[in-house]
Amino acid sequence: MIITMPLRYFWLGGLALTLWACNSGTPSTTEQTTSTTDSTEVADEEEFKIEKLSTKNAREVLGKFAKKHPETLVLVSTSMGDMKIKLYEDTPLHRANFLQLVKRGYYNFTVFHRVVKGLAIQGGNNDDPMVKKKRKETGSYLVPAEIMFPKYFHKKGALGSPRQEENNPDKLSTPFEFYIVEGTKMSPGQLNMLGIQNQVQFTPEQIQYYSTIGGAPHLDNKYTVFGEVIEGLEVIDKIANVKIDAKDSWPLEDVTITMKVIKK
Repeated sequence: MIITMPLRYFWLGGLALTLWACNSGTPSTTEQTTSTTDSTEVADEEEFKIEKLSTKNAREVLGKFAKKHPETLVLVSTSMGDMKIKLYEDTPLHRANFLQLVKRGYYNFTVFHRVVKGLAIQGGNNDDPMVKKKRKETGSYLVPAEIMFPKYFHKKGALGSPRQEENNPDKLSTPFEFYIVEGTKMSPGQLNMLGIQNQVQFTPEQIQYYSTIGGAPHLDNKYTVFGEVIEGLEVIDKIANVKIDAKDSWPLEDVTITMKVIKK
């Protein structure tokens, strides 16, 4: 399985990004940021139970979890501010996978480990030993694709799942990392050329959004988008502007993460 290898690669918008596993040389995070959003009501937590996941059972196990856990809101607190994320109900497997990792406390030991300005900020990894432990407890698996273009597209703030492009015809998602689009603006003419190149047709709504607000349209119909940032878009820009290691795009100063499921 690719998620057990020391190094793994996936293509994100034509950029070969290296995802370092927990034993990389990057300093681990010892302190995590807690939320300062006093008005957010935290969802009640019941006893957490889920079968260990494998690629073979992922659809069934995550499907059952999705039915039992209908929550759609997650508060992402970072060392640079808070973001509220809405998970899409009609991408149930990715919603369930993200929720179960939040409930496990997995993301609380991770950082934004890859930052590509004008494209996306990527989180869900670190060299903290607890990351390796949590992954082992969760299982070795990939998540079935739930690509719903043109309904969901890579607008600014879109929440998506990275994946390996080679030897992955079904576009299965890697389970532990995620990315949030920062993106750039593109003109209608550029979008038309991109659509022809990638054999996709952008809707008038998408052309308006991409040309005025921005996003990463070259990722559309290639990766699963399963949610979006509904509050705290400015935090994406803050993280996207941090200083990074030129070799692997890892921030020179850790951008820490804590997450919790919320009611509103």
